[in-house]
Order: sequence, then structure tokens, then C-alpha cells
Amino acid sequence: MFTQLTFATSLSLVAALSPAAPPPAAAATEATAPAPASLDLDSARFELHLGLRGGLRSLGAPVAGGGGLQLGLGVRLWRGLYLEVGVGEGLYTDPEQSIDADSSSSSELRHLGHTSAPAGSTDGENLSAANEDPAMRLAGQILLALRYEFRQPRRLRPHLSLGLTHLHEATIADFLDQPGRVIFGVADSIRHRTGIQAGAGLRVPFPASWGKVAPRFSARFDADAAYYFDEDPGRLQAGLGAGVQVVF
Repeated sequence: MFTQLTFATSLSLVAALSPAAPPPAAAATEATAPAPASLDLDSARFELHLGLRGGLRSLGAPVAGGGGLQLGLGVRLWRGLYLEVGVGEGLYTDPEQSIDADSSSSSELRHLGHTSAPAGSTDGENLSAANEDPAMRLAGQILLALRYEFRQPRRLRPHLSLGLTHLHEATIADFLDQPGRVIFGVADSIRHRTGIQAGAGLRVPFPASWGKVAPRFSARFDADAAYYFDEDPGRLQAGLGAGVQVVF
């Protein structure tokens, strides 16, 4: 009897001195509760980007330069593959206005729109009027392309793209005469050009330390080259772009 009492007393003393075990439900909760996980933004379905672009044009005329604004929307099809549609509007120097004004060939001095001579005007008056036009050209672009973004553990997201490009070109005089029809690409004076464009670029997501939604935004940089299937000046074009992209 004394031995049993001593053993029971010892067990009670050990139990009193031992730390209380957490309830089973609480212990399971503590063991399985994950750390707050960031959104998997690589799986976002859509992306929207806005930026500035500058470039050069060559072939068939002196090199011309300029720049403009671009806006694009992309839909993720599979992993890093996107279908992108972009529109842009730019202002470039007119290579055709750079050709020697003393040339006797009127075709070399041709500019878009306003090519018909007013009744009673002379060739000298027509030449003076053409030379008074601002030596700039509006260029609106529509781009349909496939872009593949390489996913890496690091924050950098390089990409390659290939697509079809279509240009609407007009002079400043054409725009001042019919601004709405020139902007929407339906003016009779507009030159339509179609070609192929290839590019490469880099996207750099903003760090989470900048804010909760910051990783949805990225700095985006692009370089591209295009060739247009016509005989007009400036068939080869190359450009650089920089802007901001958001995924959602």
C-alpha cells in the first residue's frame, strides 16, 4: 500500500512540473499554418502596357528618326506565351522631304496628300508649297504579335516577339485638313504599309517592399526591327521602347 501511494504521488508531481501540452486542434493548426503567400503573378491572364518609343527609318531615302506613344494589351495563352495587340502614334521626319529640292523629277518630291495641282498654278508654285510643308510625317501603327516570356526564379523576365505590323502614314498637312479621318486611318491621303516585326525585351517587376500591389507592375524595355513589303522610302525600321506594364 505504501509503495503504491509513493508511486502515485511521484506521477502527480511529474505531471504538475511538466508543461501543459496544447490541445490537439491547436497544435495541428500551429503546425500547418503557412506563411502568407504572395500572388502567383506569372499566372495572371492579362497584361496591359504603356510606354514611349523612338526609332529610325532607312532604305530608299536618307535615314529619318522620330518617336511616339504606344499602348498594348496581351492575353496569356500558355505559360509564358502571350497574344498581344498594340496601337501607337508617332511623329517622324519625312525622308522624302530630304531629297534635293532642285531635282526635276516630281515623283522624288512626292508627299502624301494634296498632290493635285490647283487650277492655274505653276510648277514653281507647287514646288514652293510642297517645300513649305513641315518635314514631318505622322505614323500610326497596329501590331498583332506573339510574345514569349521566359520564366526564371529571378525577378527578370526576358522575352521575344514576332508579329505583323501595319502603318498609316500621313503628312502634317493631311492631318490639319482631316484630323479625324487621319487618326482613324480612313483618309484618302493615307499611305497604308504592311510588314513583319521581330523584337526582344525585358520586364522587371517592382519589388513587394514598394507596396502590396507593386509586384503587379513592372518596368518594361523593348527593342524591335520591322520590314515593310513595299517600295516606299523607310522600308526598314528599328526602335527602342520603355514603359510600364501591369498584370491582372
